[in-house]
Amino acid sequence: MSSEGGRFDDIFNAVNDQEPEPRVEPSTELRAQKATKAVKRSPMKETELQTRARDFWNDLEPVEKEATVRLNVDIPISLNDKLAEKARKLRQPKTELIRKLIEWALNDSLS
Repeated sequence: MSSEGGRFDDIFNAVNDQEPEPRVEPSTELRAQKATKAVKRSPMKETELQTRARDFWNDLEPVEKEATVRLNVDIPISLNDKLAEKARKLRQPKTELIRKLIEWALNDSLS
């Protein structure tokens, strides 16, 4: 164990004995150039920002939806598998796909 302690001491002493690399501070001129570049960006007018913010928050407000009714339907597993596969391909929930199919079928039959 004393030999291990000696190795760790050697490692730490070697690290501590090394002189740190000098830190180079950026010149005042270079810092001023960077600050100028940041200011040169074309900022949006405040009114545009306000309009965008208002539109953003308005889009988040809930839209009044029609009241819904829960409908339970038993379907064969094979039909559920087809429905699930179609919903995955369309990247839509199965419920949304079923709603659209029902609307399509009812609109088609009423025409």
